[in-house]
Amino acid sequence: MADDHPLLLKIFGPEGKGEIPAEMLAKTIEGLQSLVWNFAFKNEGQSIRKRLKFSQALKDRFTLRFFPPTVGSFAIAARVAPAEPDLVSPDQIETVLREVFDFSKAVLSRDSKQVMALLPDRTLRLRTLDCFRGFAPPPGGGFRFELSNGSLGPVYFDETVRSRTEKLLAEDADEGAPESAHQVVTGRLQKVDFVRREMDVLVTPARRTIHCDYDESVEPLLFENRREHIQVRGFVTLGEDGLPESITEVDYIGDLDLSPFVLSTVEANGPVLKFHKALVLNPVLDESEQLIVLENADLGIHVFAPTRSELYDELVEHLGFLWNEYVKVDADKLDPMAVEFRTRLMTLIEEVPHA
Repeated sequence: MADDHPLLLKIFGPEGKGEIPAEMLAKTIEGLQSLVWNFAFKNEGQSIRKRLKFSQALKDRFTLRFFPPTVGSFAIAARVAPAEPDLVSPDQIETVLREVFDFSKAVLSRDSKQVMALLPDRTLRLRTLDCFRGFAPPPGGGFRFELSNGSLGPVYFDETVRSRTEKLLAEDADEGAPESAHQVVTGRLQKVDFVRREMDVLVTPARRTIHCDYDESVEPLLFENRREHIQVRGFVTLGEDGLPESITEVDYIGDLDLSPFVLSTVEANGPVLKFHKALVLNPVLDESEQLIVLENADLGIHVFAPTRSELYDELVEHLGFLWNEYVKVDADKLDPMAVEFRTRLMTLIEEVPHA
């Protein structure tokens, strides 16, 4: 492309802070690179056999190369630059980048038809959606991204992106047996067979071990989390005790993120709510270890969900409900306890205009 800096990634921290965690930066850059490789793979007409694996030659042709951060903000300039100039044409690079942006916009608008049109191969589509999910800002961290490329951007990524992506993944899943549901199981990794790419996950409360296959692409995560809780997504059958008994067609394995939720500003069912002081909530697992829970007695918060992104959606929806039910109504119609709660909400939160 004519522009030597075709990509610009901006990362905005909570309350305008410019610094970000190193681990998140690394995952973000790795996710962006994977998106480029996925679409390069698709545009070169390669077929997926038993597993999706990028050749070194493809990686050499479509490597992201980053420039020093811009002074005054956390903005990183990058370009797709092959190891050798003649390995790939500028038009090929432009096509791949255009499809990365088109795919991003389709996911953000939950346009499943456009997602399928861009990635007809289901295996590659699921892999790319999971890659996109990992690239997006972690829910509850207060971060947001902006990716631009002249005429192709900007595209904005907020804390709801992972939830939107997961909903597309759920829509894309094949229908399971009547007694099965496409969902997430939380457990502890017990055993891994790296030759057969099989693993056993212990569902702790039931002391039940679930056996499942996995894709080669998740092996680095298995190394990193071999003694920690992980989350496995597939078609789940529940036992008589209501806990997972088996899981098939596993299409995602990820770590369990129990880092604090930090809320500064949220868009909640219409109103944009800003906390006078950032609200920090620490998630915990419930007794079944299948649901993540957030509680705050002062704000009447008790929400739960199987994944962090779903939990964030539940939390934002609950805050919007509280604001609409207690603040957006005539105070004269509330009983004394409700008026006291309303005052507490207005002490901690204010409604601000949409950006």
